[in-house]
Amino acid sequence: MNNFISLLIDLEEINYRQSEDILFNLIENIKIQIVNKQYIDFLGGLYRLKEKL
Repeated sequence: MNNFISLLIDLEEINYRQSEDILFNLIENIKIQIVNKQYIDFLGGLYRLKEKL
């Protein structure tokens, strides 16, 4: 039983880290779009970011 609980905790941590990585990547892409004056893509990225939060 203890191993099962440990496994669930590990899976939760992996899921959390993957979510952080995806969110970080999305934020970095939004920054690049602003610098490159891709405003329509920026607004789409901002909308997706709002959905994730």
